[in-house]
Amino acid sequence: MAISKKKARKDRKAAAAQAARAARDASHEDAPDEDDDEREMAEMRAELAATKDAHAKEAKAKARARAAAAAAAADDGDESESESEDEAPVGAKRKRPAPTPTQPRVAYQNKQRCLVVCSRGASARHRHLLEDLRRLMPHHKADSKMDSKSDPRQLNEVCELKSCNGCLYLEARKRTDLYLWLARPPRGPSAKFLVQNVHTMDELKLTGNCGHGTRALLCFDATFDAEPHWRAVKDLLAVTFGVPRGHPKSKPFFDRCMAFAIDDGKVWVRHYQIVDDALDDADAKRQDGTSLVEVGPRLVLAPIRVFAGSFGGATLYHDAGLVLPNEARQRERLDLKRGGSKYERRKEAQAARREHVAANTLPEDELADTFRDDVTGL
Repeated sequence: MAISKKKARKDRKAAAAQAARAARDASHEDAPDEDDDEREMAEMRAELAATKDAHAKEAKAKARARAAAAAAAADDGDESESESEDEAPVGAKRKRPAPTPTQPRVAYQNKQRCLVVCSRGASARHRHLLEDLRRLMPHHKADSKMDSKSDPRQLNEVCELKSCNGCLYLEARKRTDLYLWLARPPRGPSAKFLVQNVHTMDELKLTGNCGHGTRALLCFDATFDAEPHWRAVKDLLAVTFGVPRGHPKSKPFFDRCMAFAIDDGKVWVRHYQIVDDALDDADAKRQDGTSLVEVGPRLVLAPIRVFAGSFGGATLYHDAGLVLPNEARQRERLDLKRGGSKYERRKEAQAARREHVAANTLPEDELADTFRDDVTGL
């Protein structure tokens, strides 16, 4: 009995092993062959190549259709030519349509570059004025501040390094006084001015506005041609603030102007926007449709000296009657030492003001009490 059980157990193990071998053989027979895999990959590559060729042919056909449409639009009268282009074979060469003529860019020949710097110790108003001047001059070159005790003739080397043939230097003294240098390095001439009555763009809050980088019309008073030193000052102002034609950072049109007028021996500088108020060409012919709106900044330049060289040299002009701020403060100190007081000067000023008002009385205005609430009987 025991022998029969062992034999049955062996028979079952043998049958299980035979079934496992049969299952392995069946799985090997069902597995795909390597040749089949390569065949499928080749078929996929062929399909992909055919798809690319179809897309390329379609793109070429669309390009030919666009070229034919452009040629037909360029020459509406020649219908036969357009039909022949549409019916031409695929491989035939097409003539490209002629490019539309564009306005050529103005050549940048008058290469003027101006160095705009200031000295250390400048106040906030002076720095704002410097930034306003830089915004008005797209042809400027900037540099770091100079030491207030340095010789301004060092700027000739800086201009040479930066390839500048003009220089505008704001020299601050004692954080209250401001001087302006205009020079043409390296040979000159140059001029030194005392800057007075400075009003920046942020301070004025004017309604005028102009494009950034546009060119400005420079308007000079006829007095500039009266004397030689004023002619030299006019040339320096024109070269410094005039934007050269065709500059890469400038726009090729005029929408602003700078006015330079001489009054009381000083140069008054104003900046305006040119506004076209005309509705059309006919309106412009009937009336003057152009007006000016002030933009800013405002400043007054009092000439001190005009030199033959750059930041120095022979003196061509000197205003001996101009009282500089340092001299005015020195005179005040001398008056205090001589026994005068601020109280006496204030009383003298008040008396002079009363005399001025008495000598310049205004006529009575009939409409002065129109909007007063305390007036009865109205």
